[in-house]
Amino acid sequence: MAKAVKYISIKQLTELSGKSERTFQIWCSKGKVEYRIVDGNGGARYEILVSSLNKKLQDLISSSNSAPGSNNKHTHSIALNPAAGLSLLSKADEKDLSPTMSKESLPVALTTEQEQALSLFGLNNIEELPRITPESEKKKALAKVDLIYALQEFRNSSKGNKTKSDKDFIELYNNGFIHKDILNKIGKVGLSTLYRYEKIYKESNRDFYALIPNYGFGSESRLQSSLTQIEKYLLLKYMLHQNCYALGRAYQLIGLELNSMGEVQHSYSAYRHVWQYVTRNYYAHVIYAREGLKACRDKALPYIQRDYSKIEFAQWIVGDGHTLDFMVQNPFNGKPCRASLVAFLDVATEDLVGYDIMLTENTQSIASALRNAIIYMGKKPEWVQLDNGKAFKSKFFTNGSAAIQSGVTASLTPSTAGLYEKLGIKTYFSKAYNGRAKIIERFFKEFTESYAKLWNTYIGNGISNKPAHTKRNEKKHVLLAGDYVPTIDEVKMSIDGWLNTYYRQCRCRKDKNFTIAEYVEQARGEGINIDELDDLMMAEEVRKIQRNGVKLFDTYYWNERLFGLNDNCVIKYSYFDLSYVKVYSLQGDYICRAERTTSVNALAKASDVPKDYEEFKFQARNLAKLEKNTINPMNKLLKQMYATAPQYTYKKLKPVVTTDTDYEITYIEDENLINIKKEEYEIDYSEFDYLIANGVNEAYC
Repeated sequence: MAKAVKYISIKQLTELSGKSERTFQIWCSKGKVEYRIVDGNGGARYEILVSSLNKKLQDLISSSNSAPGSNNKHTHSIALNPAAGLSLLSKADEKDLSPTMSKESLPVALTTEQEQALSLFGLNNIEELPRITPESEKKKALAKVDLIYALQEFRNSSKGNKTKSDKDFIELYNNGFIHKDILNKIGKVGLSTLYRYEKIYKESNRDFYALIPNYGFGSESRLQSSLTQIEKYLLLKYMLHQNCYALGRAYQLIGLELNSMGEVQHSYSAYRHVWQYVTRNYYAHVIYAREGLKACRDKALPYIQRDYSKIEFAQWIVGDGHTLDFMVQNPFNGKPCRASLVAFLDVATEDLVGYDIMLTENTQSIASALRNAIIYMGKKPEWVQLDNGKAFKSKFFTNGSAAIQSGVTASLTPSTAGLYEKLGIKTYFSKAYNGRAKIIERFFKEFTESYAKLWNTYIGNGISNKPAHTKRNEKKHVLLAGDYVPTIDEVKMSIDGWLNTYYRQCRCRKDKNFTIAEYVEQARGEGINIDELDDLMMAEEVRKIQRNGVKLFDTYYWNERLFGLNDNCVIKYSYFDLSYVKVYSLQGDYICRAERTTSVNALAKASDVPKDYEEFKFQARNLAKLEKNTINPMNKLLKQMYATAPQYTYKKLKPVVTTDTDYEITYIEDENLINIKKEEYEIDYSEFDYLIANGVNEAYC
């Protein structure tokens, strides 16, 4: 049997009866029912004595209290789900309850795993919270008492009626003409609010604590809730799902499960109260469950604070790639496309020390950006932090997995060392999906906001920030944007201007007394030999010397010194100038400098372009010269060799025949064979031995 209910709140009585809260408030004010004032999570609330209500309401409360799922800790709490059709449940309706909703049904027991889940979030035990009142709230309550006494004194001194004097008092008070000290503590109040203060203070036997709002001070880390254990578990089940349910949708799904179990669901505000407690005290757990590890690291987990004041200019640079948020012309077909910006940022000053723009983020663009950075800084950096992308980790830069696995470029031999090892630069790579470690990401955001959006070809980096001209049926905005698309060279010139006139005029992080441009100017190195730098930055590859020279990037490189060589060689080439390659033997001996060859028009003789035919004749003359220089000496040499060669003659032999044999021997000088034919003759073996001794194959005998 359920315990009899003595008091019930106005809100719960409203849910049961269907009447408005205002109706029961009027009953209390007119003395139709007995009530009391208790402290709640949202402040003071009224509770009505059940025995003072009429018989119909008492029966409704009694039947609701005996319904399944009404296992409440507090005697005045009644938890029913209006959406489940039980808000107007009466004794007559109890006969129609299904077996799962019978009075004898017990609360659903949780498994050990479910109990552990509740324990992880501090939801398994509910404890009564002591009333913790801050001193500031006590001072405000005392100020309210002073305001009440000031109102009474104003009434007594006023000769008019009570209503008019109260209005005059509140107007003078709110305008700051009287009691400014009280106004500074509690602020402006309305007349009805002041009446409420006066009533509460009087009913509490002049206890100023009654004027302190019960906001649950100190309850942020502890929970007080009327939800059952199964309701709390179901709340965690849906709200911690990676599909990120909204609380309202989770409330509906929880209601369906509770109805199938025969349990009654509490109000939505009770669930919201519990979920706010979970997100307030277990934010990292919630983010990891709903959004994953990366979001947890970016939003909830603490991070290491770095001190960049000890970093000097050009000591540490960071490199990364960024896809432009505006369209440029493709240099091969002239169509609009999104190119890639590869940039190196100095950590100390946050200056963009080097960059390059190409269609894709490749080895050539990275090497060019690094070269520009070294030239701009006037010296080589000590450390380079790089992105974890494939192009940044190519063998041209690292040449081996040891450098990548260890995080710092290993000590390699000169023949196997990558570019950074040749330049004497130490490197390490950022972890994948860890943008917090790369300060250059902040520059890319500034670049997009203050530069990329200046172009009419700006298209944004996602659906949410696309400009109007990229959307359907926005013909007017398409006309406003125009059809001009800049080239890559124009964009580079524009970026240089933006850097010099805007970005580098900002205050330097290293020293706030200087701009970035001013600080870099005095910290820049003495300079570097560009020829030596280009030679060090040359890539090395082993290639086969073919009859047209060496092949690189589907292009042949030729020099006459490669003619006639048929072996592997080592070629060195620069990404900044692919018009030539340097050819070395496998032992490191310099062979030649091979120039890039050009293809000839197949119909050069019939072409209207004179240059095509001139190119054809030039290459034809070179081939004829090589052929002449090859064949003429060889013909002379071969003729001489054939003239001094020994002459071999053969003696024609006649067979010697006797009359005592049945065989005939025929010697064929041209084929060096002996045909034996059975005749009436006999072989002279002395002649046969002579033939063998003079070179006749014995096997044919």
